[in-house]
Amino acid sequence: MATNDVSYTYLNGSHDEQFNNNVHKLTQIIFQMSQWNQEFEDQIEKDIQNKQKSSKSYEIQTRLKGLNEDAYTLLWEIKEMINGDQQRNNIYLSQRKTHENLNEIYMKLKINSEKLSKPQKLNGRQQKIEVGDLSQSSKSKASNYSPLLNEYEHSQKQRHIENHIIRPQYIRSFVYGGIDGIITLYQIIMSSYAVDYDISVMIIVGLTSLISDGLSMGMGDFLSSRAESQFIEQERRREQWEVENDLDGEKAEMIFIYQEQGLDLEDAKTIVNTMSKYKNAFVDIMMHEELHLGGYNENPFINGLVTFFAFVGLGILPLVPYLISFIFYTKTEQQKQKDVLIITSSIIYFSLFPILGILVARLSNGSYIKNILQQLFIATTCTGATYCLSKFIVGDMQNF
Repeated sequence: MATNDVSYTYLNGSHDEQFNNNVHKLTQIIFQMSQWNQEFEDQIEKDIQNKQKSSKSYEIQTRLKGLNEDAYTLLWEIKEMINGDQQRNNIYLSQRKTHENLNEIYMKLKINSEKLSKPQKLNGRQQKIEVGDLSQSSKSKASNYSPLLNEYEHSQKQRHIENHIIRPQYIRSFVYGGIDGIITLYQIIMSSYAVDYDISVMIIVGLTSLISDGLSMGMGDFLSSRAESQFIEQERRREQWEVENDLDGEKAEMIFIYQEQGLDLEDAKTIVNTMSKYKNAFVDIMMHEELHLGGYNENPFINGLVTFFAFVGLGILPLVPYLISFIFYTKTEQQKQKDVLIITSSIIYFSLFPILGILVARLSNGSYIKNILQQLFIATTCTGATYCLSKFIVGDMQNF
């Protein structure tokens, strides 16, 4: 496999010596990558003949990986120094393109090397691996192994897409408000049934409770979400100030944290020194690693609205049979339908919780059965407690 020619063009005579030095360093790294790619290819051919991956292949692969990381770091630094200069931008694009071509060759060789470590079997026979004979899927995979998830990734023909579950922003508020609304209204229904309240009284109590409790829940979610957002923003501003005014101290903290996680001192220093060059990213990482706080991208006001409408929208469903009976039937007929209404309302009530369990399981990638059973346990426990307590209180009051 022939490697691409390496471009040595950089800005001779630039007034910015650092830019010139970085381009020169990158040129040298690209030249070394070209040489090591060729040696890696030759070594893989020898390994294929011996039918096993050698220690030298691992050594070359490790060296190429290090060169790759150094090249990406320099490309970032060069890009930061362009400052709208067209000549510098052309040099940057030329160096980036050359590196991408060499990186693609390295990734293809790496895949073949990994296949050699784990031979495939096809129809019971060993599948022979030939350098340069990659399937289309392997080529796609090669171009998608780029270690830097940035604009360079978009220049590849295929993008690496992982099957992550993406959590909707306001699902917590929806589930929280919905469960509370369903339970609140159904417990009013169950209490009314236990003490033999008139349906019209139960509907009035239920609707007023639905609106007032929904507003209370929505306002509570809004205030708590806003407080959380303000706290995270305050901590982020504090970390930004510390990075600006005591960068060495913050780096020392992160090095200690990474050592606590099992990294040795030199590796921890290398990681932290690299990350600290990009202050916004460094602050984000510190927020997560040091304070265990993530970014907050939810709108507290919308959180409150979602909670309110989930509370009211789901909570009113067990009340629907009673509303229909109240509108279309006389009071005498309503009393005769009492048992039918509580059964219908109970069916709606106990049907909503498995649906919420499925929703939670889908979003959390958890067990459907476990989540459904958890939701049904909540529903059954609340209902049983309400009915028994109502009967007990009414009995005591009658005895009194």
